[in-house]
Amino acid sequence: MKNTGTCILSSLNAFIRPAFFSFTENICSLLKLLNIARCGINGLTNREKMVNSIVKVLEYYDEFDKADETKKELPKAKLVTDQAIMECENDFPLLHAQALILLWGALERLVLDILFYIIVNNNVYNEPGLVKMEIKVLVCEYENMDKEDRGRYLVRAIENDSRRGSKFKLGVDRFESILEVIGLAGSVSPEIKKVIYELQQFRNSIVHAGCLVDEKFIRLLPESGYKIGQKIMISSAQFMLYYEAVFEYSKIICDRALNKYPASD
Repeated sequence: MKNTGTCILSSLNAFIRPAFFSFTENICSLLKLLNIARCGINGLTNREKMVNSIVKVLEYYDEFDKADETKKELPKAKLVTDQAIMECENDFPLLHAQALILLWGALERLVLDILFYIIVNNNVYNEPGLVKMEIKVLVCEYENMDKEDRGRYLVRAIENDSRRGSKFKLGVDRFESILEVIGLAGSVSPEIKKVIYELQQFRNSIVHAGCLVDEKFIRLLPESGYKIGQKIMISSAQFMLYYEAVFEYSKIICDRALNKYPASD
């Protein structure tokens, strides 16, 4: 089948569609929530001015008791306004940092979901990548599992396979080593590899180093321009760069799945 670079989910075999439907929902919900949060914070930059305007109206019409009561809101309104202005001026770094964690999680979940759905819906045990693995399991325990529990067990085993070392590989290589087991690995452009590798390093520092740059970050990403101890600041442009790379990589995976598991109905 010719790979067009475009993947329509309805063209995929039904058993594997849920993985991509879930991924699509996750990243679209992430963008929508990010947009709502940014708009909401931006709207709060006028909070102090709005409260002052209400006070002026009440005083003009001799509603002095109400005006005095409203004035009590001014300190809090100023605090909210100052915080909102600072976030806007810095381009919402904390918001984008948290979104980055969810973005990486969505990509990771996509790959593991694909693995799961293929295992539970197909006879994949003859796949070269799986045949080479030595998965240890208590037979009595495994026999008592239902189909989906067996699938989840194998997904964990494949992800944690020490010889394959998927958990310790960096960037796209982490996912390709998992996809290789089910015959869905392939080539990825250097540009996408570079951006997703960078995404992973920023994500790891945000999660494991409290948004601070440490020696490991500098060693793995020396060209970042950061110095040890600096706080990581993720801009909207930087987040969208990572988002686009994840989206493009998901399309590559989807095209591979389309070639191997086209719709049968």
